[in-house]
Amino acid sequence: IAGTSYVTYRRLRKKTDSPSNPARPTGAWVAKWLAPQHQLNLTETAGFGNRKGWLINGSPFEVYIAGHAHTHMTTTSLERCHKLQPFTYCKGTSDFARGDVTLYIRCPEVPQPAWIELFSEVHPITIQRSEYSTSPSDMERSTEDIRYADLVVRKNLWLDQDKRPYGQLKITWSVKPKNILIQWSPPHQCRGVPFCQFVGFLTQVIEGKMPSVKVREQSSADGQYRTVTKTAPRGSHRTMYDANRFIIKPQVAVYDTSYAELKTDYGPPQLFISHVWAETAENTKEAIQRMYRWKNETNLRTGSSTQRSFLAAASETPSPAAGHTLTGRSKDVAAYRVWFCTICNNQSRV
Repeated sequence: IAGTSYVTYRRLRKKTDSPSNPARPTGAWVAKWLAPQHQLNLTETAGFGNRKGWLINGSPFEVYIAGHAHTHMTTTSLERCHKLQPFTYCKGTSDFARGDVTLYIRCPEVPQPAWIELFSEVHPITIQRSEYSTSPSDMERSTEDIRYADLVVRKNLWLDQDKRPYGQLKITWSVKPKNILIQWSPPHQCRGVPFCQFVGFLTQVIEGKMPSVKVREQSSADGQYRTVTKTAPRGSHRTMYDANRFIIKPQVAVYDTSYAELKTDYGPPQLFISHVWAETAENTKEAIQRMYRWKNETNLRTGSSTQRSFLAAASETPSPAAGHTLTGRSKDVAAYRVWFCTICNNQSRV
């Protein structure tokens, strides 16, 4: 009876497993690599190839899978390829498992989010199996080497024939189980963080628990690298160096992404914030709130009602959670994004 019950449990677990359900194994794996708002939008479509493993398109682009290299593809031949609409997934990863595969990337007629610029033409991208890696290809030996949780490969995307860069396509391969996740890593200038989520991040740095981490340090005596345990300082003394070491690198950079891409509702910023990494997060948070209070008073005098509402909301203390729900006048803050290098750059590739 126990054996039959266990088999039934495994079958039900496997049947309900999906990339869109973070409570199941595949969904939990996807949640580590894909932002919550994108995982929430994932829907299933018809599969192809073998029925083992999931193929997930977590990007805002249409993806056509040719299965092998092609020099040119017409619109007719392109439609014969297996197609994944934006934010969809299906069963079947055989083409990726066999070796080289060619993807064709095309913008949908109505991009989501709406601020995405449209490509002028289809992007052919060939991926060789040997290109997957668990570390940046250009990484130099450092005291805190980053190793990704799974195999990753990145390919450049261009807006037009002049090759204006527009981020990269990131493909993550989980060998066991065999899952493929296709994502868009936007250019850094499109990684602005909503103001309330930025203040939430600073609050997390100041008040949150920071587990100890192990890092490699070079001895000044003999020049050898040794692994040592580092402990975070007290909250009021924490800086962006501490945020990077104890939060961003162990929780975000190991997934080859920036904090903004994985933890926030990123988009084009309206404000660039210059700062000193050695300054405490507490002082940074206070300075940002002072700026907004001053700006609020200025806009009250000039009569700007829109600016008035979201700048006044800046004095409110948001939840540190990335998924903080906005209500009332705080909704205006969601449309106002800031660029802050610590969380907007991919710290595994800086």
